[in-house]
Amino acid sequence: MSYFARVRFNDWKVEDAIKYHKEKNPDADKLPLQLVLDDLSHLAKGDHNGKGEAAWKFLSTMEDILKAQSCQLTGGNISVGNISGSVGQIGNTIQVPEGSKINVNMKDVEEPFPCDLSPIISNIHSPKEPEGLDDSFVSDTYHPSRTNLHLYDLIEPWPSCTTNWMIGDFDVVSELKTFWEVSSHLAMTQGNISDTRILALHRIFPFLINQKDSITMYIDHHDEILNELKMLTFGCPLISSDLILWCHSLTTTTDKWATMKKKCLDVMNLAYEKGNDTDILATNILFNLAPRIARKRDTYMIEDTFVHLYLDSLLDDLFSTEEIFYQSWANSSLESSTQMKPDWLNYIRPWHMKIDITACEVKPPSKQRNGEHSDFVKLGLEMRGMLNKMLDIIEVEDAMVFGILVEGYHITTYGMDLKAQVYRMIQLGSCNLMSHQSDLGAFPALFHCLLQVKTLAVIVANKIKVAQLERAKGKRRNSAGPTWRSNDVMQTTKKKRPSQELPN
Repeated sequence: MSYFARVRFNDWKVEDAIKYHKEKNPDADKLPLQLVLDDLSHLAKGDHNGKGEAAWKFLSTMEDILKAQSCQLTGGNISVGNISGSVGQIGNTIQVPEGSKINVNMKDVEEPFPCDLSPIISNIHSPKEPEGLDDSFVSDTYHPSRTNLHLYDLIEPWPSCTTNWMIGDFDVVSELKTFWEVSSHLAMTQGNISDTRILALHRIFPFLINQKDSITMYIDHHDEILNELKMLTFGCPLISSDLILWCHSLTTTTDKWATMKKKCLDVMNLAYEKGNDTDILATNILFNLAPRIARKRDTYMIEDTFVHLYLDSLLDDLFSTEEIFYQSWANSSLESSTQMKPDWLNYIRPWHMKIDITACEVKPPSKQRNGEHSDFVKLGLEMRGMLNKMLDIIEVEDAMVFGILVEGYHITTYGMDLKAQVYRMIQLGSCNLMSHQSDLGAFPALFHCLLQVKTLAVIVANKIKVAQLERAKGKRRNSAGPTWRSNDVMQTTKKKRPSQELPN
């Protein structure tokens, strides 16, 4: 691994980097300083570990120092002429935008090096020239339609905690902290940062199946991390081949309401005859859902209509099979915060306490994003609050909460736990809602996606129930929970965007 990938960007020093490359590459054809520049160039081009922006700024500062019309060695330091009217001599230490220090001592460079760095610098594109760089690295601006910049004035500090999360020799928490540091800088200086960076400010890190959307785009080791996280989400019942065949048969049934109801009833009776509890649950949902989908609908729907048509019977039937669960629709507030009101909430009440377990945020196809936070960020913050409250009851290793995000006709499901000092927002699955009768063949995938959430939620609910029972009998003390829990929701200040200059 390179020097700059190993070391936190606030501790970068050219002098140390030169020494590192001299020790690691004693027989290299290139000069040590050239290896240092190549090292920075690689990071600035790709941002593979979340340090790309810092690498670009660091390299740009070196360019200001070294790229000049004349250059000579004086007293072991770099003396630069014609950089600006006010600069004639550059000492050992130069302050750079990220708070790092460049310490250049020419006594560590045994051979002369070219002052003209243009062949190196010209191959690197700055944030103002995004060619060759991923857009999320260049600007992290995913909200171009906003008329205001949302800047963060105060960010909760990273906790001083000794716990870690290692995968082999890879220190995951250290890399996540680096990403948090860069995100904090961008949040206070640039504004309108990406959803991933907004969540990172709250120590929530989304580990998603698609690496391009995941935090692992910045820290790498995508497959290794997901393989470890998959161990947390095993145990969902399998979908039978019967259900797949039954759903396919419904796609060709006449779209008349009575005919569809009769066909669904026949399918449900077959499930009862076979005695498969999973199929019985699935066909009961189909009995309520399929006739609704078969009817013609207006393409424009407000949120309440969308929820009633596609989600009400789906979630209600699925979670009603467990007597321990309660459900509420329409802005029932979380126990952890009266300000947080998900569109749907699944919770339990052991011994008169309300413990939230699963939240759902819904954005119908006709609804445009507005407000400070997207539904994805809102769901992440809600899940963090639910998890913090749950940790008052059970231990960290047993606690997990769940989230369902509905964006148009697409559903993504998540679980969240706490590892070391980071909230891991883990994607469980994704699927599509059915909007037409021809989509009914996809119901098994939708059912399995949500059944996984319910299965895991039941496991957590039973752990809470046992913990509360032991506490009532005096066999268990209240859980103090980790002291480094994050509870604050960072507030932003709105500022007008700078006016865009019109081209000549």
